[in-house]
Amino acid sequence: MAFFEGAVINSVSRAEQIYTEATEGIYYKPRMSYGFVFYLKGPCRYVYPYRDFTAERDMFLFLPKGEIYEIHPPQDCACILINLDTVEPVSDTAFGHTFRNSQQLKDVFFRATTVFRQRRAGWQAELISLSYKIVALIQSAEMAEHLPHSVYMKLETAVSAIDSRFCDPGLKISDLARLCGMSERYFSRLFSRFYGTPPKQYIMNMRLGLAKSMLQNGNTPVGKIASVCGFSNSYYFSRGFREAVGLSPTEYRQISIY
Repeated sequence: MAFFEGAVINSVSRAEQIYTEATEGIYYKPRMSYGFVFYLKGPCRYVYPYRDFTAERDMFLFLPKGEIYEIHPPQDCACILINLDTVEPVSDTAFGHTFRNSQQLKDVFFRATTVFRQRRAGWQAELISLSYKIVALIQSAEMAEHLPHSVYMKLETAVSAIDSRFCDPGLKISDLARLCGMSERYFSRLFSRFYGTPPKQYIMNMRLGLAKSMLQNGNTPVGKIASVCGFSNSYYFSRGFREAVGLSPTEYRQISIY
């Protein structure tokens, strides 16, 4: 059965970054809700009565409701935690796994923290929607792990090209498909299945990731950042940034500084 298959999420009570100092161990009582966790910095060992695993950077964790556990961080750790509940109990057990689409998962987790912090009209509904997005990304990644190796290698060729050229405004999906020896339609379908997002959105996420870094670390004008990151103009960049992050580039820079 796929992760969280058939689950109906009815509430999200928390979506925040958590920082844990190094310690010999912390004991937790039975959880009052399910937990989706994305690790930003590890390692941290999780111990359940029936299994244990070590959380590392870029790893997704599922923490079941009603179970006791311990954590043992040998050094300071950081993660994003989303607490949620469902209409009916979910049978999935605790696990930690690093998925191929970890960057997409990370983006959704950060978006959830922004929504929770701002608590604007409709914030609860948006957090539930983002939680479903996380479930969909994990389900897609789980299916993608069963792709034939030959197909995986072709997709990796495309990803390598994106990594080196994502700031190029001339980068086209048709060129990536041709590089993989596939039709554009077939390539887009396989890419979406494996990475949990269409290639066009994958490129957008890469560009936005670079833009975030530039906004956090310097005074480069927004228009220049848009150009460097491959956006055709500042308006398109600002609109796409707000849709993805929930803030304008200028607002994002201000909260990153302060």
